[in-house]
Amino acid sequence: LLGRFVMQCGALDEAAVDGACLLQHRYEGPDSPHITDPSGVADPLVYVLTVNTTVGNDRCASLSANLPKLGVTSFEVVMGVFAGDFSSVNDLIAASPFTWTDEQDHAWRHTNQGNGALACTIGHHRIWQLAQAALSKPGAPRWAVVLEDDALVKPGKKLRDVLAKVPEKADIAFLDNFHCKHHEPGLVGTELYVHSTGSIGYAVTARGVATLLALEFALPADSMLNVAIREERVFGWCAEEPLFGHDDAAMSERFDGVPEKFGH
Repeated sequence: LLGRFVMQCGALDEAAVDGACLLQHRYEGPDSPHITDPSGVADPLVYVLTVNTTVGNDRCASLSANLPKLGVTSFEVVMGVFAGDFSSVNDLIAASPFTWTDEQDHAWRHTNQGNGALACTIGHHRIWQLAQAALSKPGAPRWAVVLEDDALVKPGKKLRDVLAKVPEKADIAFLDNFHCKHHEPGLVGTELYVHSTGSIGYAVTARGVATLLALEFALPADSMLNVAIREERVFGWCAEEPLFGHDDAAMSERFDGVPEKFGH
């Protein structure tokens, strides 16, 4: 269901196929090296979740072209599940890489999220697994950043510099303009709005990703982020100047192919 490969921004022109974010060879080896600045501080790992469709490829190509504006020099693309390939939630659940209990099946159906949210969450869960393995290695950076392919870059700050401001107490950092719209910048805990939505751009530490993977797979990815914080398992952090967002004027197709307008 899920593939992965690494893209180096500098090699985008050579690697792109008809402008799409597709490499000629899938990445199968060890995790890509992260770059350090002269101070010895490692750049965060960056993962981009996409799907192998025309829309997904176009989005990925656009995001690839803009990530260098944030100082991102390399990132890993994770090819997720396209919900349009499945006729029902039942079919997608049957094909998912998880063993579903009756309780999980019941809980997921009662989210009323449909195939799109489930496909997206499967992709996020796979990235959490990859991030957990990468962040556990000696010399690994503190953060792994998770981006959905329709994230729009808001230039002005470097990703490394924004994450350097996150206090040690926090293990999930929201970097988009949507998830924290009900909160002031800074640390957030049990007061996090229960219905905070959006998972287009966030960062997790090793502890944060281990916490997410320990949760029962029964909710959409953005809700799992909320549960981890509201249940006092970890603290969250809201960026003062978000780096990612959706355009109010744009219509974006979600993973299930249904157009949806995203606001700030």
